[in-house]
Amino acid sequence: MTKSTRLGLTVLGVLVAIGLQAQPQQPVPLPPIPTSLGTMPGVNDVTARGEMPDVLVMNDGRRVTTSAQWGRRRDELKRLLSYYAVGLVPPAPGNVTGTVLTSRSLGNGAISYQLVHLAFGPGKTLGFDVAVFVPAGARRPVPTVIFPSFGLTPGGTPLPTMLRVPEQGKGLDALALPLGDPSVRIAAAAIAAGAGTQAPPVLLDQAGNPEQAARTYADLFRRGYALVTYHYQDTGEDTIRRNDDGSWAFRNTRFFPAYPGYDWGLLGAWAWGISRVADYLEAQPFADRTKLVAVGHSRIGKAVLVAGAFDERLAVVAPAGSGAGGTGAYRFNGAAYGAREGLDDMMRKYPNWFSPHLREFAGHVYRLPFDQHWFMALAAPRAFISLEGTGDENCLASAVKQTRDGAMPAYALLKLEGRLGVNYAPHRHALTTEDWTALLDFADQQLRGLKVDRRFDQFPAAPAPGSDVAGVSAPPGHQLSLDVRDAGARGDGTTKDTRAIQSALDRVAAAGGGEVVVPAGTYVSGSLVLKSNTTLRLEKDATLRGSPDLEDYPQTKVRWEGRWVDGRRALVSAQDAEHIAIAGPGHIAGHPVVGTRRMPNRAVLIETVNCRDVRLEDFSAEHTDMWSIHPVYCENVVARRLTIRSTGGDGIDVDSCRHVVIDSCDIDTGDDAIAIKSGRGMEGYRLARPTEDVLISNCRLGDSRFAVIGIGSETSGGIRNVRIEHVTFTHAKTYAVYIKSRPGRGANIEEIVGRDLDVSNAEGFLRFNLTNSGLQDPEPVPGDEGIPRTRNFRFEDVRIKGGTLVDGAPVPPEQPLDGLALIRISGKAEKGITLANVRNADLQDITVTGVIGPLLSISNVTGKGLEKLGPVTAPGRSAAGRSSGSR
Repeated sequence: MTKSTRLGLTVLGVLVAIGLQAQPQQPVPLPPIPTSLGTMPGVNDVTARGEMPDVLVMNDGRRVTTSAQWGRRRDELKRLLSYYAVGLVPPAPGNVTGTVLTSRSLGNGAISYQLVHLAFGPGKTLGFDVAVFVPAGARRPVPTVIFPSFGLTPGGTPLPTMLRVPEQGKGLDALALPLGDPSVRIAAAAIAAGAGTQAPPVLLDQAGNPEQAARTYADLFRRGYALVTYHYQDTGEDTIRRNDDGSWAFRNTRFFPAYPGYDWGLLGAWAWGISRVADYLEAQPFADRTKLVAVGHSRIGKAVLVAGAFDERLAVVAPAGSGAGGTGAYRFNGAAYGAREGLDDMMRKYPNWFSPHLREFAGHVYRLPFDQHWFMALAAPRAFISLEGTGDENCLASAVKQTRDGAMPAYALLKLEGRLGVNYAPHRHALTTEDWTALLDFADQQLRGLKVDRRFDQFPAAPAPGSDVAGVSAPPGHQLSLDVRDAGARGDGTTKDTRAIQSALDRVAAAGGGEVVVPAGTYVSGSLVLKSNTTLRLEKDATLRGSPDLEDYPQTKVRWEGRWVDGRRALVSAQDAEHIAIAGPGHIAGHPVVGTRRMPNRAVLIETVNCRDVRLEDFSAEHTDMWSIHPVYCENVVARRLTIRSTGGDGIDVDSCRHVVIDSCDIDTGDDAIAIKSGRGMEGYRLARPTEDVLISNCRLGDSRFAVIGIGSETSGGIRNVRIEHVTFTHAKTYAVYIKSRPGRGANIEEIVGRDLDVSNAEGFLRFNLTNSGLQDPEPVPGDEGIPRTRNFRFEDVRIKGGTLVDGAPVPPEQPLDGLALIRISGKAEKGITLANVRNADLQDITVTGVIGPLLSISNVTGKGLEKLGPVTAPGRSAAGRSSGSR
């Protein structure tokens, strides 16, 4: 590279950085690309569902029971995935040819190598180079592996690419970056001048020259497989650059200009490239066309998943470490589950990979008409293996299992369950020798009928608390572990250890992060502050007990009943921090503060404000007349395996937070065991900080004063995507689930899903009160804008013992509840279902006995399953500012 070229590229880097400073606040829309698929239902037209959409249920509701019906269902699935996930991909060009550019022997004559240029498409103007390796001396066609890689095409030169600048994949919203900025034009000029060619680094498992490839893939050749590999960007430029009209810059190059009537994204293009290699191999005497294997890692693994779904010539489909948008189910992925990437992340960072229609579902994952198991199922009856790493934070094992389980019915229908496999190797996000060995073992088993001493149905056990993979005790920057006794704490149950414990926390944070250990003993403390990259670990028989003195909790602004007011800082608090954790198995206890009135003057046990990546695991907590755990304005919060007891306050109050998981907790409180909030009145409405993407699962919950799970009544920022699964409600003063708001709150409450719930010793199972619940707002949202909008409540597989089934009469007629599903509700109740002002109700399989009076009473309700009708007085027109009738 010449000195002038280096200078030009340095200037380019500076201008790129300058261009990024002008990032707009709102995403710039993509120009639409009309296709032959027409228009399908959008996000607001699709009913939310927490479960994986069944691969064996046809669009008309019929269930697939034969292989012939499966063929028709496959066509439906491919059409839907083309529209929503991949984009419409062009048909096969039908004219692929290969021209040998170079040829030689490798490995002392054991391997034949050729560099081949593939040409196809209109006028055969499209094409790319591939490296072909064939075991020498093969007497019959051999199985052949197609491997698009991040490395150079061995022996070839990749096509020029636009320079990728630092924003690529760094979390910025790709559609909010500048259009036509100088960096784009300079990059184009640099490429035209020959200075802009950029090749990704060669990874250990992706060789850049023929000799290295022969050594890297020696086991593959030894087993008698051929290999075709090439640089993946030769089939689609991996860039989020955009043109002046808002369209993607990648559409200016490679295959895209030849097919203007197709809205395919880069995954579709990379998959289309795999199929063009298959076209070439079909005509080659060395390749067994019935034994083609496709493998790729990470984003290329996603492309392999797509290729396997749409190209039936691929006998073994093997995506590796493909994560979200790959083998990880969207519904069970992302930050809410502890994974680095979910649907929202993919649509923010990499929307160019997918159909332009998929971004519409960002923030509405449960409305997706599909999930990733559809791609996997489309491989049936062919063999499929997912290659994964036990420490891969991009590829959550539980999400992969949901995909595998969701696809299995298609294989079971064909009695081919053994063809759907998975293999986990001990590594992070990588493609390793162990993955290649597992793939070849699987291919030997599936394609050659060889016996293999390995199982392909094993998922890793959940990581132990405190392990590195769990990420609880080892946040980024973990270096120091400090015992609080070494900082002067005594733990005698009398001495105030506030200063010593805080000193330990500060020292660890100043060192870049780590762990503060609280050993066995009782440590009396006032308010503590947890800082970034720090874990507070309470060992067995350790108790952190709150001081009884009010002055030990400094005055600050706290969020109370949906508004910011003066209050006391929590026993353990954090603000504007990230990667923080409190871990057990010890205990945290609040102390009744002398001389104070009840809330909000009494401090919360644990309160995190505007924090990111908060982990609360494996400890127990108790408090009196105040909330135990209160995250506010936080993102990526996990509360797992907690035991919480409170005689008068709430257990966990989730307040204007995103991506929250409450899993395997035992909570028994005087007030709400779990409350979901988002602000109240004009203050909350203006701030517009919703609570969204909350999962409550595998919990045992009880309450002795009010509802067990309260959604509201502070709802002015909006509440959406709350899932309650596999929960046992042991007792409740009122209802197991209470959804509540009032005129003057405004905003939306939507996508509330409950499934597999056991309810006993409660006044009732479900109530929604949207007309007069909660405190009067000093500044309500005026007029009809202040009436809460509710839609898509779904509860299924609920078992109830006593009380009222559903009380849904307090719904304002100006804003009816749009979408209520009650499906498979069984048990015994004293009162039935009362509904008013509901559209699109869906009642199925309600088999509750013991009801006195009608099972169903409705007024102004439309939908399915409403055969048993009875009158009920509907509420009149709501009025903002009406006094509260109930909490």
